[in-house]
Amino acid sequence: MITGQIVKQYHFLIPSVYRFMDQVYIEEFFRTGKLRLSSFSSYKKYEDQVRGDKNEGMNIAIATNKKNNMTMYAVVGVGSNAYSLCCSTINSPELMNSFNSNGVFRIVDSQSFGMAIALKIPSFLEGMQGHCIYVNARTSKKEIESLSLAEMKINSEGNELDMNKMAHKIREINPIDSFFMKPIHYQYQSEYRFIWSTQEKTNDYIEIECKEAIQYCELVK
Repeated sequence: MITGQIVKQYHFLIPSVYRFMDQVYIEEFFRTGKLRLSSFSSYKKYEDQVRGDKNEGMNIAIATNKKNNMTMYAVVGVGSNAYSLCCSTINSPELMNSFNSNGVFRIVDSQSFGMAIALKIPSFLEGMQGHCIYVNARTSKKEIESLSLAEMKINSEGNELDMNKMAHKIREINPIDSFFMKPIHYQYQSEYRFIWSTQEKTNDYIEIECKEAIQYCELVK
């Protein structure tokens, strides 16, 4: 008897995403690879309610340990060291007008595009990308088995907490979701977000030149 295995394929449909910008900047990108990346701090400064979000990156992280009957709350802010590019999975004239843009281009291979951009960012640390998560409240809950006050103390003898240990625990309980959380009233934008964290605090924006990223994009007429 001969036994063999059949290899079956599993397909992933990766969505194309659309970047709305003024046509003059789109043409410059396809000619030189020049692209401006914004930051979470700049999103907080926008006055209009379409692009601006004063609570961008904020989250109330809640950790629980049912065994110890303990709950920990932390107000967390992320993105102070990250650059970002906001796109959409929808290409529509209405959405273009809402962003006060007159042009759009399509990112066909979003993974390769994101990695190509990462190589051009000074002090690049970590990248992530994905659909935004639309919520009624920026709150996350997580069950943590190791949650206890004892592990966050300076030593077992006293009651004083070690701030470094506490900060480490807060990073553990705050999910990656907090980078992508948006209020529910932004849901119509169907935002797809690229995020590139750096080892340093960011400026409001950075301009890079990445001709390597052009091959993963196409003009939309």
